[in-house]
Amino acid sequence: MDELLSGSPVFTASELTGYLRGLIQDQPLLQDLWVRGEVTSASLSRGGHLFFSLKDSQALVKCVAFAPASRRLHAYTTDGQEVLAHGRLDVYPLQGAYQLYVDRVVPIGVGLAYLEFERVKRVLQAEGLFAPERKRPLPHFPTRIGVVTSAFGAARHDIERVIASRWPCVELVLSPTGVQGEGAPAEIVAALQRIAREPVQLVLLARGGGAREDLSCFNSEDVARAIAAMPVPVITGIGHETDFTIADFVADLRAPTPSAAAAAAVPDGPALRREVLTYYARLTEAASDMLTRKGQEVEQQVRVLRQASPAHQIEVGRLGLDEAQSRLAASAAALVNQQHGEVAHLKQRLLAAQPRLVLPYSEVGAAAGTLARLASSRLTLARQQLESLAGRLRALDPAAILERGYVIVHHDSADGPIVRRAAALGHGQRLALQFHDGIATTTVDTVRLNERHPGGYEADGD
Repeated sequence: MDELLSGSPVFTASELTGYLRGLIQDQPLLQDLWVRGEVTSASLSRGGHLFFSLKDSQALVKCVAFAPASRRLHAYTTDGQEVLAHGRLDVYPLQGAYQLYVDRVVPIGVGLAYLEFERVKRVLQAEGLFAPERKRPLPHFPTRIGVVTSAFGAARHDIERVIASRWPCVELVLSPTGVQGEGAPAEIVAALQRIAREPVQLVLLARGGGAREDLSCFNSEDVARAIAAMPVPVITGIGHETDFTIADFVADLRAPTPSAAAAAAVPDGPALRREVLTYYARLTEAASDMLTRKGQEVEQQVRVLRQASPAHQIEVGRLGLDEAQSRLAASAAALVNQQHGEVAHLKQRLLAAQPRLVLPYSEVGAAAGTLARLASSRLTLARQQLESLAGRLRALDPAAILERGYVIVHHDSADGPIVRRAAALGHGQRLALQFHDGIATTTVDTVRLNERHPGGYEADGD
């Protein structure tokens, strides 16, 4: 036995299977491959895993797809159907058989187109043409929009209808093109290049719904690169909501339909108008409230200024003087009446006592003269007191002070506060001088304080 085994390796079943698995897993080609064949023995297990085989006239490859992807792939694995299956090759140890672990299945017919789709997608994605940072912002209020679509298709009419209802002031510039068939990619590229030379701010690339094959022209690499080269943002609206093309990935914005693309290109005019009217009403109400409040504040300030104004103070002083003069006149009249009453009373007493008095006529005349002089003296004293009080009141009258050559100095204007100290003034300050007959304005040139003034100093305004 030793002689038979000499020089040859000995493997267990597990070791041999592991060795073969390592050889397969170390081959990059076998870890990312497509296998073409006819489906046979397709079945879905209770656990949701899909088992089937791919065969041709000379060989058979077992395949497995695990849940949950298996449920999506099961529709393409009907027995007898020819497909392309993508996955990785590995060995199933318990059966000692290699099998394909599948993640995608494409029916033959659409399979080649799908492979081309994936190729273009990988190339452009590697170049960064799908990167979010390449997406340009759309203009908020466009005035000219380019439309690249069929001149006679429903997509054009849908776009025009939506634009007219939302933002009718925009101008649409049509660059017509075929949107299906073998020559469509070249026509679409030419239409994009034509519209790029127009002064538009945005471009819509659109086509109505159709079969997947009808939309294949929008998967062209040339069309994708033409979109990427556009100088303005591009919105695509191709097919239906479930349809995706290479053009959608390159565009600045993908809309599910041509109508949705038109709606995304312009603002909603009626809604915008309602919003503007709402803001206008709010602004008007706020402005009205503010004006009312400010008006009330101004009226309050006017009342305060009116109470503090020199004219009001002079008027109050005049009213007080008039009232004092009235009181003095009443007091003087009452004093005179009292003196007259006393004289009359004395006269009556004298007349009443005349029979009992035996006085010489000369003494009676002397007494009458004495009484007259006393009454005159009292009246003279009262008049002097009245004139003294009136003089003091006139001396306190601000108008009288102004008439003697004095002025009242105000800050800035006649309604400004009164200047009471020279230290409160500065060079170039505007003043209002109130005379008894008018107002004059001036500016401060020099301020010189008395040295004896408490805390005083001498300062010149330069």
